Amino acid sequence: MRTTRARVASSIILPIILWIASALNLTKSTTENTKKPPTYGPSYLPPFIRGIIAAINIGKDEDSFLVHLHRNYGPVVYIPWPLAQYFVTSGNVVQTVYDTPARILSFSPIRMSMQNSVMGSPPSVAFHSIMTQKLFPDHARALTKGKLDPPLARFVDSIRNTALASIATRLQELSSPQNSNSTNSIEINLVEWTEAAMFEAATVAMFGPEMLPTAGLTKSEFHRLFKEFDAAFPLLASGKIPSFMTSLIPVLSKGIKARNNLARHMSKWVDAGLPGMAEGMIRDMYNIGLSQSWSSFEIAQILVSECWAIQANAPSAAVWALVAISQSKDDDVLKDVLAEVDSVASSSSTLDMASLSTSVPLISSCIHETLRLSTSSFSVRLVEEPFFLRGGSQGKKDELELADSQVGWDIPKGSFIVCATRVSHLDESSWGKNVRVWDGRRFFDEAGMEGERSKRSREVRGFGGGISICEGRNLATAELKAFLVEVLSAFNFEPLHPIFSDGSVPEGPTPSTTMKIAGGKNAICPRVGQGRVGLGVHQFDGNDVRVRVSRRVQ
Repeated sequence: MRTTRARVASSIILPIILWIASALNLTKSTTENTKKPPTYGPSYLPPFIRGIIAAINIGKDEDSFLVHLHRNYGPVVYIPWPLAQYFVTSGNVVQTVYDTPARILSFSPIRMSMQNSVMGSPPSVAFHSIMTQKLFPDHARALTKGKLDPPLARFVDSIRNTALASIATRLQELSSPQNSNSTNSIEINLVEWTEAAMFEAATVAMFGPEMLPTAGLTKSEFHRLFKEFDAAFPLLASGKIPSFMTSLIPVLSKGIKARNNLARHMSKWVDAGLPGMAEGMIRDMYNIGLSQSWSSFEIAQILVSECWAIQANAPSAAVWALVAISQSKDDDVLKDVLAEVDSVASSSSTLDMASLSTSVPLISSCIHETLRLSTSSFSVRLVEEPFFLRGGSQGKKDELELADSQVGWDIPKGSFIVCATRVSHLDESSWGKNVRVWDGRRFFDEAGMEGERSKRSREVRGFGGGISICEGRNLATAELKAFLVEVLSAFNFEPLHPIFSDGSVPEGPTPSTTMKIAGGKNAICPRVGQGRVGLGVHQFDGNDVRVRVSRRVQ
């Protein structure tokens, strides 16, 4: 009841405050060329009120909030409690943060803290020195490109033998003499099918085919538990919910229970000695746990963190890419992608890291464009010592057109810096007037370009950057490429209409169910879910797109 009253009070009081601030045109702080970053919000309000307003605004419309920060406060702005963080919105300054040594701007303490608060590991495990001395370095080495062919092969086998086979079987049944239905296509919910296909294949890729049977879980049970945990992840990661309140918030209590059930089931696989996983990263982490006499449950909690890392974003990225490519007909992207897919299929039946890195440049461009438009990643750093964050490099002018010697900000020790990478993804000065348009060729080098476009993919920071860059990015990207190659070589996908999470169908196009793609077309897309600010690829919260699927005739 107390929580409900607080929400009601906030819903009444805060809009009034916002209205007054807007009316007085006082929502912009001055940005003098001083060394102290400006503070968000009208100066006449107490800092905690300004922080609460920021938290509400970023949750309500993340894009508008981040662009507002950049335009009104400059590259760096302090947002008071409850966020209590310095937001960096300029691409140049984000790169400065990424280039700063870990002894000044660290990430390992944040990573260990999340293993404790989000994944549930006890402090004796989460903050053990073995984490930084061995587990983290071994984890990074195990995910280098040269070691990823075995998991990629398991991923491809799962896509072929499960996801694609299920559609092929349904189409085959339609063509049987016993079936009076003359249609040669079926309809599926694209988000539901794609997420299930990617989730199952990535699970087999990372943990092998024997993990689920040994853990006593079905595929659907494992997916359900993961989704319940993932729904609680944003609140757990925020670190703002006192432990005594978790039982009072249904999504949190349900998510924590699901997380613990995942670890409990996976501990059975750990107890059995990881059957089906003779070598690789998971085996290495298991051995580290054994060397420290961690319990099977404690080792399983580490594996749950790996599960979240590989499953939280890639399935949604596959949806966005498939939605856009399948409707990119006006500019021939779909036609050229299919030609690229057919070329790969005809040259080899094996998809490995080497072939995918060179043989699908247009699909690579499509994936980078998907990550540019459909991700919001916050890279967080802990300031280990007083730090002067410079705003430019080598005498050039930064995005505010202020001289290098004038631009810089003092960041105090113990602070948190958040690199809001999405702002630079939506910057017209970098990407042109069509910045909000999905263009599959944006990073594709036409004849004679010699890397002119493809090199710009480095400016897409969907995987973060610097010391906190996603270590699984190479595997995730290869899985996305392999998924698109396999799926588009076998079937045609024709989006029909969006579906809301309650099962209803909108009567016509709406801004939330359309996306602009090159060629001037508004494409059908699932409505984006809310509440996952800065956590990666935009998800859907049960929203979907109905598509017609038929066999490709080559």
